Parts: sequence; C-alpha cells; structure tokens
Amino acid sequence: MLLKLNFPTKHRHIMDVDIVHIDKERGAVFFLLELASGGDLEQWIASQRLYRGTEEQAQDRIGEVFCQMASALAFCHAQHILHGDIKPANIMMTEGNHDECSEFVR
Repeated sequence: MLLKLNFPTKHRHIMDVDIVHIDKERGAVFFLLELASGGDLEQWIASQRLYRGTEEQAQDRIGEVFCQMASALAFCHAQHILHGDIKPANIMMTEGNHDECSEFVR
C-alpha cells in the first residue's frame, strides 16, 4: 500500500515525506524522503566536521543547528506532532547555499 502524505504547512528545516509504503506482510513501514547529502549530525560530530574552522565558526555552526532544530520542533508541536526520537543520528544535514542546514526526520 502506498500513501501520499500532505503535510499541512511546509517548514524549511523539516524533511519532506512524500510517500509512505506499508508492507503488511513484513509488518514494516517505509518512507520516501528527500536526499540529505551531508549525512547526519552524529557523523558530523564523530568526524569533527561540526567543529571545523575557527572556534567562532564552530560555535556559530552549532548555534545555527540548534536554532534550526528548535524552530522545527516548535513548528511540529504547534501542529500537535511529536518526534519521539530526537538524537544526532536523526538530524540530517545538507550542503548548499547555507553550508550546514539541519533537517528533521523519523
């Protein structure tokens, strides 16, 4: 079974979930998400990528990730949606015009 999801309002720090596949035989649910080319925050911490550059640049980057996640969570909570598993491995990172952009998934 495939379901197309329509999230009521988009938020720039929440990954789009376009399609959900429910496999009743295996008892599993699969989500089709946009690609987060930068890996996850857990990888950035382990590889020291989060801390690259000067101390000030690293602090700015950490603050940006924190603020983006707080904004995404506040948005979800206002929609009466709870995440249930906030951890670095569930914070997806992208690369682009804004070097480090945290995303929300799972």
